[in-house]
Amino acid sequence: QLHSSGNILDLSNNQLSGTLSPMIYRYFVVKADNNQLTGSIPEVSPTHYNNFLSLMNNTLTGNVPASLSNNSFTTSIQLDGNAGLEGVIPEEISDLLFLSVFTF
Repeated sequence: QLHSSGNILDLSNNQLSGTLSPMIYRYFVVKADNNQLTGSIPEVSPTHYNNFLSLMNNTLTGNVPASLSNNSFTTSIQLDGNAGLEGVIPEEISDLLFLSVFTF
């Protein structure tokens, strides 16, 4: 079930495969959990504002981009269940004053 309404994009539980487009950051809320998404997490443009990002339980790889901290109003980043993610959590994530959930 695809749900896109206003500023919410919910692609969860759709068996989607392929890579993510930076266009997902045009939505305030992005949920793409429990799919088969591959590749890296796209860099966030300074002009895109995403407050809630959930990409749990996919097959994403690479590092967590520091650009996820571009929006100081981000409240949740959920990336757990992606065994291919590696590296350290970017220090800039600690600058997100409203971040209440971060899973990796």
